[in-house]
Amino acid sequence: MSTAESVSEKKITALVVEDNETNQRLLVLMLEHLGCRVKAVSNGKESLCELSEINYDLVFLDVQMPEMDGFEASRRIRDIASTVLNHDVPILAITAHVSLDYQQRCYEAGMNDFIAKPIRMNDLTKAVAKWSPK
Repeated sequence: MSTAESVSEKKITALVVEDNETNQRLLVLMLEHLGCRVKAVSNGKESLCELSEINYDLVFLDVQMPEMDGFEASRRIRDIASTVLNHDVPILAITAHVSLDYQQRCYEAGMNDFIAKPIRMNDLTKAVAKWSPK
């Protein structure tokens, strides 16, 4: 069984947090192709509201967004005082910045992993397989 097939059998719920409409639609389509149920929002503030109402399996979080960037959103998701239902939800950073320093900033903000833009289906499939519930 391929990684993509095993991912599609899990019925994973994913939240995409991306302000660029084209990138948002592309990521949603890619995740749906993997069999995920996906909802998309445009910024970190919206992600906190969504995560306070629904317990998602994965969060794909753009780092640079208006109103609340991915670093702040990630810190608030991890904050046990926030209304987020699952403070341990896997957060996968999505960004075009690929330097080791930038990746370290993502990890320090509470993100679990890092996916570089442009997102490749193979990289996305591996990340979903790695971080989705067993």
